[in-house]
Amino acid sequence: MSTQSEFETYFKDSEKLVLKFFSGKVAYDDVEELKQETFLRAFKYFSGFDPSRGSFQTWVVRIASNVLLKFRSRKLYEIESEEISKSPSNYDGPEEEFEKKHETDQLKFAISSLTSEEKLIIKYKHEEGRTLEEIGKELNVSRRTVSRKYLVILNKLKEKIGTQMVSES
Repeated sequence: MSTQSEFETYFKDSEKLVLKFFSGKVAYDDVEELKQETFLRAFKYFSGFDPSRGSFQTWVVRIASNVLLKFRSRKLYEIESEEISKSPSNYDGPEEEFEKKHETDQLKFAISSLTSEEKLIIKYKHEEGRTLEEIGKELNVSRRTVSRKYLVILNKLKEKIGTQMVSES
């Protein structure tokens, strides 16, 4: 059996599973796009799939999970960029405006250096106001793990912004 026909068989057997995985996690309009992205990646890396290490369905759901993380972090960045650019100015002069833009750029840059999961934790905590326990349930980890990751993220952001300020001096 050829690789393509073998993949098609796996695809038919797991297409509904992937659709179900994305349903309720993203908007209805995005489900099909994410399913396609998942199976494109699965096909691209199909030669690396080893049935002795687990089922195709487990493997493809892991790929779907990674696709979802990347999708959410991309959406988060788009939302952050849009909100930051739309936020009204509380400053009067051009110096204050420049300083605010500079700080915003530093924060965007620092956030861009985070992993997809770290960006999601920041989004859930600060944008959606979720508790650490709720975030843990969404990411399938304990509240304590989220708490530790959150502290690491904050330290990374502080360090990144501090490093930028020092290098600009």
